[in-house]
Amino acid sequence: MAHNTAKKLDNLEYTPTHIAVELYLNGEYMGVYGFAEKIEFGGGKLEYTADGETVDTSYLLEVGWDYNDDMVYGMNYFDTDYILRIVIKEPEFTKRYTPSGNYIINYMKEAENAVVSLNGYEEYIDVDSLIDYLIITEFTNNTENVFYRSCYMYKPSGEKLKFGPAWDFDMAFGNYSYDIKSYDGWCSIDNKFTHLGNDSVSWYSFLFKDPKFTEKFVLRWDEVKDELLQTALDTVDIQEKALASAQVRNFELWDIMDKKIGAG
Repeated sequence: MAHNTAKKLDNLEYTPTHIAVELYLNGEYMGVYGFAEKIEFGGGKLEYTADGETVDTSYLLEVGWDYNDDMVYGMNYFDTDYILRIVIKEPEFTKRYTPSGNYIINYMKEAENAVVSLNGYEEYIDVDSLIDYLIITEFTNNTENVFYRSCYMYKPSGEKLKFGPAWDFDMAFGNYSYDIKSYDGWCSIDNKFTHLGNDSVSWYSFLFKDPKFTEKFVLRWDEVKDELLQTALDTVDIQEKALASAQVRNFELWDIMDKKIGAG
């Protein structure tokens, strides 16, 4: 539902296709799983080339990672004052603080300074993509995308920083109460998150203090809200029919209906 809805936001350059499948492993039935495209450059997705030897190449960034992975600061990831654990997914670096690595680190820090001061952030950020990304974040109540986990951004060579693709909604829709206790307000600005840097607030906390940004956000929401809601409701109906028999087999195998599983 989240990905189908995000596809309606045309300021998001690419949104993965996500379908449900019944999985068999070596002939053994394993239940219903989500099957989605991988986020990467090329392959008919984000058609950019990342070259670790070129300053201001194209960069794919993700906030957050699996703590079991070995990461090297200044090579694989970096921090800003308000965003922690920004992973450089593409290009891959084998040395710390290369010229092209320093370029994206400095770019993100300069962009953040412009956001915090509300002075010239439009020169660094594709605001239209940021607003569409924030709309899908709020529409699904996806606290992970508040610069926490699986929050994607990319900077094409010679262009501004863009937000997206939309990804990772397993803890959205009220499915992870540890991130947020109330669903009455905004997930992006009505909460302070300990995973963030200074003051536990994000870029959004500053941007919504700018009347120009707020007005643009409201206008875009008014433009797309009806289509987003209808797409979400239609997807529920379509998936209900598509999974009518599969969900029975799934819950016969996995007795988890109405049970709390994981940390949510």
